[in-house]
Amino acid sequence: MMRKTILALALTLALVVDCQAQKDFEVLRIDGKPIMNSEYQYVMNKNMVAGEMATDSASQQKYLDMFINFKLKVIEAEAQGYDTMKAFVKEFSTYRTQLSLPYLTDDSVNKRLFEEAYEHMKQDCEVSHVLLRIENGDTATAYKKALAVKQRLQKEQFSKVADEMSEDPSVERNHGYLGFLTAMQTVWDFEKAMYELPLNTISEPIRSQYGYHIILVHSRRPAYGQVHAAHILISTNDKMGKEKLDLAYAEIKSLYNRAKRGEDFAQLAKDHSDDKGSGSRGGDLSWFGINKMVPEFEKAAFALQPGEISEPVKTQFGWHIIKVIEKKGCGTLEEHKMDIVKAIHRDKRSRMAKHSFVQRKTKELGLVTDTANILAVIAIAKENRPQDSVFTEMTKGMNGVVVKFGDKVFTQEDFAKFCSAYAVTKLIDKDYDSWGERFVEFIVSENENQQLEQKYPDFANLVREYHDGILLFNISNKEVWEKAIKDTAGLERYFTANKKKYTFDQPRYKGVLIRCKDVAMADAIKKAVKGMKTEEIVAYIDTMAKDTSIYVNAQVGLWKKGDNAAVDNLVFDKNVQLPVDAKMPFAFVIGKKLRKRPETFYDVRGAVTSDYQDYLEKIWVEELKRKHKVEIIRL
Repeated sequence: MMRKTILALALTLALVVDCQAQKDFEVLRIDGKPIMNSEYQYVMNKNMVAGEMATDSASQQKYLDMFINFKLKVIEAEAQGYDTMKAFVKEFSTYRTQLSLPYLTDDSVNKRLFEEAYEHMKQDCEVSHVLLRIENGDTATAYKKALAVKQRLQKEQFSKVADEMSEDPSVERNHGYLGFLTAMQTVWDFEKAMYELPLNTISEPIRSQYGYHIILVHSRRPAYGQVHAAHILISTNDKMGKEKLDLAYAEIKSLYNRAKRGEDFAQLAKDHSDDKGSGSRGGDLSWFGINKMVPEFEKAAFALQPGEISEPVKTQFGWHIIKVIEKKGCGTLEEHKMDIVKAIHRDKRSRMAKHSFVQRKTKELGLVTDTANILAVIAIAKENRPQDSVFTEMTKGMNGVVVKFGDKVFTQEDFAKFCSAYAVTKLIDKDYDSWGERFVEFIVSENENQQLEQKYPDFANLVREYHDGILLFNISNKEVWEKAIKDTAGLERYFTANKKKYTFDQPRYKGVLIRCKDVAMADAIKKAVKGMKTEEIVAYIDTMAKDTSIYVNAQVGLWKKGDNAAVDNLVFDKNVQLPVDAKMPFAFVIGKKLRKRPETFYDVRGAVTSDYQDYLEKIWVEELKRKHKVEIIRL
């Protein structure tokens, strides 16, 4: 939370000046280091998004002072080497990598994939499939089998062919019929085909990471969306005799009748449901979409309207009665944005925008590859694992050109080093044939990445914002925040010197609230703790409480009226009802009432710490102004 605050503070400084059409120029120098107008305006204008800022000369001077103080702290952090610390380098590198991603992909491809995914979400597809797996990388054999399956499906019943040929383990129970599917419920290659294939048409073999699919789309319908439902379950299983099964049905029928008569469904679920997880929540199953529940349950739930309760529904788990609480359709694009982003990120679509970007940049750069030299390295990789030293030794000194553009040349040895690193980081040992393409992608992306600050001012500003914000947080934490929190002596001195600042708006009671079994125990405790300090009283009560047969506890506090009902009853207002505690019904307090002022800084430590931090920051900034030379060049 503190980090977010300081990053926001560093950027909440605004001046209304339209500088977009102006040529950049120096506005400040600190220790001879120029601070350009573009940076000054970026930082200042960031605040215009958050709210209006005054533009009179006094306010402008205030904003300038704040900006100078901000830059002084950042420059001091750099002078102390904060920007070279491992933790900073790692954190900043992570931020920069995240910020660079949109600049290293094809936005138009991303946009198309995003819109396509949302359009898919608007429909459910009823699908059957046959899966032919690829064994030992033999794609030719698997493809040939898939074509043979397609020919059979043109003439034979789909379920019969699926039972005989499909290598999907679920075929034994579904005979190739998958029911209704919607977007993001299957791999992208399959999903794309099921939305594009004409109805009742046998597809060509569709390749995915699981093998080749032959699919048939029976129908499409508007998406069912999601339903928020609750249920009550009475469990049954195949081992039960007829008598127990009849009793289970009689029980669920009785619960159904009680619910229909108006008894509280949630309470019935808590008292009777065999699904203890949802039962403890009143039967609540939260929101779910299609293919999240067994078919019989799903069909019944989606057929209900909000407030309706189903007749008993039989599934493999037993008998259910279902109550629908809410229903919603597909929802807006914005509502599904993060789900779509995650789906794209985890499948091959994540590479499509990257691939398109690399192709465009390859043409712009005039990049040339030497396929023969690439294949020579790959041949060695296939015989010797790229992670091993043998591969490194065999490719050492191989200077054949693999990739070149402009004045940049990458040799076979460079490619071999990439193969070694890629094999380790991606844990891929056999996908060598694509590594030449991946090497080109890496080189092109890295070349572009190194130029982002020069090519895109917005990116440069954003990166600097994160860079300076992290430094500002780290050094401020050391010089102000942690320093104030740990400096107990300094806090006490500050409090003593500024006591008049810390007055109560209403009386407080400072002490210990003790609850116990009865008056006799209370009298015994009062006698035992007489003369003890607060912490000693608490320690004594804690020792008593370790005996599980003794019901007693202690609570330390500084309370005003309304903070604690028990303290209100005992100190401030007898008309306030003492909270009931069956095991510890008796309560009393040991302490004192403070009418206007705290006794020590501990009584108002939060406020004192905040003020002391402001005090330390003021002194620190004055020191920085003496240490660093600030020149105002032009505004």
